Amino acid sequence: MASPPPGGPMAIAMRLRNQLQAVYKMDPLRNEEEVKVKMKELNEHIVCFLCAGYFIDATTITECLHTFCKSCIVKFLQTSKYCPLCSTKIHETQPLLNLKLDRVMQDIVYKLVPGLQESK
Repeated sequence: MASPPPGGPMAIAMRLRNQLQAVYKMDPLRNEEEVKVKMKELNEHIVCFLCAGYFIDATTITECLHTFCKSCIVKFLQTSKYCPLCSTKIHETQPLLNLKLDRVMQDIVYKLVPGLQESK
């Protein structure tokens, strides 16, 4: 398995985690300010490259750690064996074996986008 490029998915995950931590109100006893993050700053991390909508059943390719909606990536892999973002080969004969549901990412999306889970 190839290691993710610098600034790749792991770096994005760390930035997203840091931004999410900043969203929560800080302890008033420590005299810290509340930091607000604009939704448009987070969108690039929680929107599917294939459908341009918020992740639904977020699914990550284990080879490159890129995430998509489950239905989007399954449909895409019917005609390709490569990641649509980075062109990493997923699997020679059965690319669906290298997909994993990403429950943490999906929980983040549901928390950031009120009403999305109910409208699913």
